[in-house]
Amino acid sequence: MDLPTPGATPGTGGQPPAADQPPCASAAGFKSTAVTPKGKTVTFGVERRESQPFTVDVFQQSQGSTVVKERLVARFKNKSAGFKWNGTDRKKRKLKDGNYFVRFTMKQANGMKDIRRATLERRGGKFRKAPDFYQRVDCGIFRALKLSSSVFGGRNRVPLGISYKLNVPSKSVKVTVKVGSKTIKTFKGKGTVNKSVRFSLKHTEVKKGKTVKVLVTPDRAGQATATYTLVAKRI
Repeated sequence: MDLPTPGATPGTGGQPPAADQPPCASAAGFKSTAVTPKGKTVTFGVERRESQPFTVDVFQQSQGSTVVKERLVARFKNKSAGFKWNGTDRKKRKLKDGNYFVRFTMKQANGMKDIRRATLERRGGKFRKAPDFYQRVDCGIFRALKLSSSVFGGRNRVPLGISYKLNVPSKSVKVTVKVGSKTIKTFKGKGTVNKSVRFSLKHTEVKKGKTVKVLVTPDRAGQATATYTLVAKRI
């Protein structure tokens, strides 16, 4: 998913703000963030636009074949540069295999927060990258666009939640759920600005072990717009 330009007007593909429109300033703290797994360790790479400290949090989303609710396992406060993490939790214990996500947070000088996310999977004791289940920054057409987790189903039969909130008005928003090239579900949501819209996909609609792609396309009355893609796996 492309990262919109901080300071641009939301939904304009990177154009500077018009005189009567405020710029999107909430993603201007970080220049870039990167998560690079290598075996049992992960390197967090950070370039800053602002010389403000930041926090890196790591959350667990699944353990084995069970989906868990965003369990905080590691936190690193007041960081000023990238660093390497040894893959242990806050009590120095080795993490279990499962899915995790990383959240970078910086409070900017203007009081706004720049928040970036990345997804990780741990299998056989080793980390690897996983696809996005959450829009990385809020400077695009969507103020928020996310799945409830990067995994669903599991022993506890958790459904997959899909939600969005628009920065700019649209006629409607089409949400298409695919497994491979096959469409298994389609939703149509309202295009009202700053209103949360939610859908739910039952775990029984996807076979165990399959990955779903959730394609989200706003209808902006003939204006060109991108399709955003998020990914989750049924475990």
